[in-house]
Amino acid sequence: MPYVIAHALAEDTRWQIRNGMRATDYDCLQGYWAVMGPTDYVLGRLLWETDATTEDLLNEFYSAFGPLGETVRAYYDYWEDFTARLNGAPLFADHKRNERKAAYPALYTEEAFSKAPALLAEADPVLATASTEERERFRNVELGLTHAELMVEALKAGKIMATDAGKKLMAFRREIAPRNGANVYFLTDKEIGYRLFE
Repeated sequence: MPYVIAHALAEDTRWQIRNGMRATDYDCLQGYWAVMGPTDYVLGRLLWETDATTEDLLNEFYSAFGPLGETVRAYYDYWEDFTARLNGAPLFADHKRNERKAAYPALYTEEAFSKAPALLAEADPVLATASTEERERFRNVELGLTHAELMVEALKAGKIMATDAGKKLMAFRREIAPRNGANVYFLTDKEIGYRLFE
């Protein structure tokens, strides 16, 4: 699911570095680049270059999208604002991870998703000017959004594998797995552990 905390995590990490942090072990970095890219990138780079500013690191991240960079920035900024509000929502903040998944349909609503495709569509006029690699990176972002939408539909329908929506989600995961824009194997394994497949 789109969950972007680049600025908050950078602020926390800087505080930790200033106060003597020597090593880390983050359980939030699980390979979901398509929906958490700025967060993963900023944290990884900040741990290497501890004096870098968050904005410099984000500029570096978005530059990898070439002429699509500003569109991708607006898209992830939208989700970062959403995530900031989400973290204060009782359905999210007051639940354990496995309970949060069941609450996703109430949190990631049609209204929340409705703005995202329009943000990505802003890239249409410049898409042809991007390199193949930049377009493929952008495509991963689009696929991440599609995956999130399918995930919510599957959760609305009930247990993931017992529904048509769940089967559609799993077929999509098999299709996108080789791209590695989202770690769908790890995600599926976690969901089995959360008993979402029974």
